[in-house]
Amino acid sequence: MKFHCWKCRGLGNPAILWELKQLLVVNNPDVIFLSETKMKANDFQRVQNRYRMQNGLAMNSEGRNGGLALMWREGVDLTFKTIPSED
Repeated sequence: MKFHCWKCRGLGNPAILWELKQLLVVNNPDVIFLSETKMKANDFQRVQNRYRMQNGLAMNSEGRNGGLALMWREGVDLTFKTIPSED
């Protein structure tokens, strides 16, 4: 399984979307994690569809900061585990 992690610094920029496409073509990852997407989770679905990553999760940015996204190809079986906080 190939996993790629990238601090993209904003997916609203066409140049960044082009770079993402190049990374996907060259590396062909099964799972990709993006940080600093600077976009709302609802808007991320377009990006996910554009790059044919059928599954994904996204967290909203706060203003023009942050934003996280995880995408994975169909057929990849991911399991998520939570760690209880020590509060």
